[in-house]
Amino acid sequence: MRDSVTGLLPLLADGRFHSGQVLAQALGVSRTAVWKQMETLKRNGIDIHAVRGRGYRLATRLELLEADRIRAGMPPRALRLMSVLELLGCIDSTNSHLMQRIDSLDSGHVCLCESQQRGRGRRGRRWVSPFGQNLYVSVAWHFDLPPAALAGLTLHLGMAVADALSCHGHANVKLKWPNDLYAGERKLGGILVELSGEMGGGSRIVAGLGLNVLMTRDVDGHIDQGWTSLALLDPENPPSRNRVAGQVIGAMLEALADYGAGGAGDLASRWQRYDLLAGEEVELHLPDRIVRGRAVGIDAHGGLLLRSSAGLQSYQAGEISLRTVK
Repeated sequence: MRDSVTGLLPLLADGRFHSGQVLAQALGVSRTAVWKQMETLKRNGIDIHAVRGRGYRLATRLELLEADRIRAGMPPRALRLMSVLELLGCIDSTNSHLMQRIDSLDSGHVCLCESQQRGRGRRGRRWVSPFGQNLYVSVAWHFDLPPAALAGLTLHLGMAVADALSCHGHANVKLKWPNDLYAGERKLGGILVELSGEMGGGSRIVAGLGLNVLMTRDVDGHIDQGWTSLALLDPENPPSRNRVAGQVIGAMLEALADYGAGGAGDLASRWQRYDLLAGEEVELHLPDRIVRGRAVGIDAHGGLLLRSSAGLQSYQAGEISLRTVK
């Protein structure tokens, strides 16, 4: 797949027909090799039209990730915080890719890919990751803080990404505790923070973001909840993936640096602006029980505050799912 991404796909990205012979000459390979690469692309979910006498073309124009265009969308401070910008084709997961090497990576190592075969959300749920449609990005970071001090990090990152999207006119983004980005009542993206550290010592984390950018249909029928994308929110002005990538990566890098320097501020107060479920009757599904009550924000450490028949209680992130009672 990597050869197809670096060689064939850029030639097809304009959405026009290209003959097998012209493609073979451009790549310095045989027409059989071109056909094999086409089959590989199809197996990875890329919609390709083949017409006898005309050649091959993508069903829709494709904007591949480009390092220079991503950097152009980042603020100067974020550029200084980024140590590496790694662009990949189709991999298992950007989070897994970095977590496997977390001890050897510098803070600010950023990884993006065109598609994930095993993208994950919370509780190991699959994240649908069609090729070249959305953003799948992970950032490695080292903190001097112990793991227990990172309880509010996911919320802090979510607010930073929501701000970046809203400030650039993409959407009025809200957050569903603890890690989902929403536009209206539909999910736009999610954040997954994975941690490696020792009690009392420093922490190494990978913060992953999946964001629906250009996806306009459920590509394989596996999305089991209401979703949307930046393109669906403004169909007359579809966004640039590279520009959005620069915006959200910049927001994540600056948020990570601020959190490590004690700049997260008052989480509970800040959360009020983004809280999708404020005042809603909700259900919390815990491993051993279901708690019903009214969501009334978060505590100082990012725990969900729920007012129920037992009074006001706080619940931390973990094996918990949250859904509004219909």
